[in-house]
Amino acid sequence: MRKKRWLWLLVAVIGIGAITPAVVRVYNVAGNSDSPTFLEGERIVVIHAAYDVRLPFTDIVIVAHSQPQRGDVVMFRPPDGDYPVFKRVVGCPGDSVGMRDYRLVVNGTSLRYRKIDAYQDPRWMMGAAADSIVEEETGNGPPHLILRPAEPGPGASFDSCRVAPDNYFVMGDNRGGSRDSRHYGAIPRGSILGRVLRADRSAK
Repeated sequence: MRKKRWLWLLVAVIGIGAITPAVVRVYNVAGNSDSPTFLEGERIVVIHAAYDVRLPFTDIVIVAHSQPQRGDVVMFRPPDGDYPVFKRVVGCPGDSVGMRDYRLVVNGTSLRYRKIDAYQDPRWMMGAAADSIVEEETGNGPPHLILRPAEPGPGASFDSCRVAPDNYFVMGDNRGGSRDSRHYGAIPRGSILGRVLRADRSAK
């Protein structure tokens, strides 16, 4: 009986160890395309089961139990890349999304912006122009910080577009230094691999 108990315990430990990476994984952030929310070198947690339950170590969806919402940060496979990236959902299927001088307009409503003192954390400005501005963006999911150039540049504006069914419009919080749906369009739902959360902010 004791041997059987140990055998079942061993099987359980192996099973949990095999399944856990398919449900939750920790990654290190590379680059600053999502600064100031996620900074290079920080750790993030990706909840791979946030929206779908997949067959472990495959892209086969067993159950799709929820959908991404505006404001969620999601990991996905971009249409023009070989490895997963993460960006913020700013438009869901059927939404109208546009931008004027880095100010988002969603379903005809302009989001609200409040300037933040960038020097609260100098790491916010890593890889950004010296005159970049940090703002709090509200009105499209939970309030969060964005980083933008002081003067409009490429990608600062685009005409409103309708997000197709089963697609999501995503953008990096570093609005002047992110390759996102402004470049490759909305991403299909099937390419979304999970939801991104911060693991810590201890890196100095």
